[in-house]
Amino acid sequence: MISGEQYLYKICTPIGHRPYPGTTLSFIRDADQTLFEDRQYNNNELTELRDILNRVPDIALVIYGSSAWNGFHTFFLPNDKAFAKVIDRQRIDREVLLAHVTGMNRVLFTYAWMYDGGIHYYPSVRFSSNIIEDNFKLKLSMRNITDRRTGRWDLYAVSEVYERYSQFRRGAVWAKILVPNIPVQNGVVHIVDNVLGIVSNTIDQLLMDNYRCTTLMRYINTIGQIVRNYFSATGGLVTFFAPVNEAFERIPEQIERRLLRDRVWLEQVLKLHIVPAKELTSDEITNDTIVSTVDNIRQLYFVKGEWPKNNI
Repeated sequence: MISGEQYLYKICTPIGHRPYPGTTLSFIRDADQTLFEDRQYNNNELTELRDILNRVPDIALVIYGSSAWNGFHTFFLPNDKAFAKVIDRQRIDREVLLAHVTGMNRVLFTYAWMYDGGIHYYPSVRFSSNIIEDNFKLKLSMRNITDRRTGRWDLYAVSEVYERYSQFRRGAVWAKILVPNIPVQNGVVHIVDNVLGIVSNTIDQLLMDNYRCTTLMRYINTIGQIVRNYFSATGGLVTFFAPVNEAFERIPEQIERRLLRDRVWLEQVLKLHIVPAKELTSDEITNDTIVSTVDNIRQLYFVKGEWPKNNI
């Protein structure tokens, strides 16, 4: 017992990854692969990020290469496959790089976020005129998504834009954390599979990449191109409430068989999940929100509750 309230424990093995002996910038740029021996991580998939940081030396040195004396940060580093999803590379600018870094002295390790339930968000960093400050227009968080049937869970980094600015649109961009909790001298690093802040996927791509939407994709493919046309009928300005596999499992078997036989009825059901000419984000939805669906006959009403409790 130390000072009456704190405890010191001796343990036989280290917890988490072995720290990297340098800053985040050194971790990204390091060409000496011997430093990564006996470690569960490396920088082989960070070549695109390395090239981008070379084009903005002030961000690279002051933020990614900052010393601990200037404060600690959490760094979400997109891998090469993440950058490959961005069609227009000109969109990856200084603001996008800053969107992957939390404000000063916000060090986020994954373990603490397993049971957070989407409650806490922290500002990203803003850097202008050599001043480092918090950016409350774009906040960062982690979210745990659990498959309640299998117990399988994934942890995601989430960038939430609360006020439209620069090229950022309101709403959230999710990136799966592939390699978590790499301690560095100026904070902690998480390697992710998507570029935060930039919307790079269509509705179709999001559904195809999500293993929890396989039943929905089967239904959409049964109808053909009809539902997909609704996704783009208003120039992409559309909200789609995508039912996951668990939702379809609640449908009685005889009704599901009828749905698959009756394509007109199936189309009518799926159209109830599409809201045209509107980008509804969760912070805009209240108990008073009423929106029309794409069939112009029925409306959707909302009851806003809490984010579902995580089930690990």
